[in-house]
Amino acid sequence: MAKIAICLKLFCVIWITGIAAVPPKYYMDQRCGSTLTIDSSLPSIRLDLTRYSKYSNKMHCTLTVKASNISAKYPTRLLLVFREIDIKGSDFFGCSSNDDVLYVYDGNSSSAPSVKGLNNGLCGEREPRGGFMSSGDSLTFNFRSDWFGTDDGFKLLITPFHTGSCSGSEYRCTGGQCISGSNKCDTYRQCGESLDECEVTRTMSWIAGVVVGVVLIIVIIGVGIFCLKRFLRNRHSSGGVVKYTAAPQPTSPPMYQQPGVAPPYQSGPTPGYYPTGPDTTGYQQPAGGFYPPPPETKGYPPQDNVYPPPYPPPQQGYPPATNPYPYGAPTAPQ
Repeated sequence: MAKIAICLKLFCVIWITGIAAVPPKYYMDQRCGSTLTIDSSLPSIRLDLTRYSKYSNKMHCTLTVKASNISAKYPTRLLLVFREIDIKGSDFFGCSSNDDVLYVYDGNSSSAPSVKGLNNGLCGEREPRGGFMSSGDSLTFNFRSDWFGTDDGFKLLITPFHTGSCSGSEYRCTGGQCISGSNKCDTYRQCGESLDECEVTRTMSWIAGVVVGVVLIIVIIGVGIFCLKRFLRNRHSSGGVVKYTAAPQPTSPPMYQQPGVAPPYQSGPTPGYYPTGPDTTGYQQPAGGFYPPPPETKGYPPQDNVYPPPYPPPQQGYPPATNPYPYGAPTAPQ
């Protein structure tokens, strides 16, 4: 239970911190003819035309936004970012003062010049890209609508900044503006860049990781090419022939053994070569019954015994000194 309570407390702290990081929202149609001061404790604010889905007809509303000093050394200014714009009309041919239109003045009244970089009158659905800076600490907004047809309006993000040296609690945008560090990682792009300030840092880290990965892949490919070239060079120097030594083949025992001679690799009879009989030393003709009768032999010369008597070795020289056939020369069959 104690662990569950700790987890719940931690969740509540994270949730409350996330809510506190979201810039507060104000509605222009509820503050017409007044001045909205951004306290130094507020890192930025959101300004919407209305809380409803559509703005009203026949509106003529003016609101001035003023920033408190956020630096004792450098003058405070305002950075304006358009989050969304949807005002009836088209800015292709220019917005008419008789239609629905938004004016943004660089000062504390509608008699001040337009903010540098913005058209003199905004309408349509194309929000201006980037951030737009005031020359002082105030911006004045004037919105007008005609008697028929309405749209969503606009959503703005306004952030106090200075262009001096950023303190440790501040964040420097890529354009050089120093804003409160609380604006970092709040999912809003106070600097007017395409991503939140935290996402910009993550993107840079991601790019660095990609570069390191690409370099590592190039090194691996280079090592592989080097090893392949070395292998091909060695193969070419040997004539392209792979030399090897054949393994020695085992010597098989003879499949047939002459009768009367003991096998050289054993001292007794071997199953498969000799019939099963009494264990003797050497080879002896066993008693009848172990060998099958010899097959009947036909042909020339006829023989009465499957094993004929051996003939004497031939005498050296010619003609022979003695008769080589003491038992008579063989005769042709009748």
